[in-house]
Amino acid sequence: MTNMRRRILPLVALACVAAWAEESKAPKPVLVHAGEACFVHAVRAVAEPDHVERLVAPGWAVLRTDRKTGEMHYLVPPTGTYAINTVRISFAQARILGLAVDDERLYALTWSAPRIFDDAPAPDAPLAGGTYRLQVFWLADGREIASPALAAAKLPATAPMEVVDRGPLELVPGGVSVYGVAARYDGKQLRR
Repeated sequence: MTNMRRRILPLVALACVAAWAEESKAPKPVLVHAGEACFVHAVRAVAEPDHVERLVAPGWAVLRTDRKTGEMHYLVPPTGTYAINTVRISFAQARILGLAVDDERLYALTWSAPRIFDDAPAPDAPLAGGTYRLQVFWLADGREIASPALAAAKLPATAPMEVVDRGPLELVPGGVSVYGVAARYDGKQLRR
């Protein structure tokens, strides 16, 4: 073995160990639901190929996998902080604030920021304003059955940190309650 190889091999080994250690720190997928029709996982978000240059800080995505076909699709698209290509640099941020499942539906509480100018916000920055949305999906086929924006007096003044657990969602018979708002369903229909 040449002298050069003796010097390089330890560096290559060290680089491999460092890459493995960094990879092992990455958040693991979280199993949200395992039912007869599907699996639902929360996974660390990755940018779509045409958006790689825009991703500033990755968040999470929620994927449904059909047990029969193996097909996967997004229920909640990737969250995180994205740069918006305009004359004045600006950013968009979205977070998952809670995930809950009953026998028929998946509930996802999401938040998205209004446009943020100049500096990218930290993933856990206490940003004011934004839109809170309660997305409801039918587990049997993964279709979204509702996605109302929440307008409740008890909404937090600043967005909570992103989580892939229940967060503030509370299951109630036939639905979910969050920030003082209850949404109850008969199958796919919202009760009036």
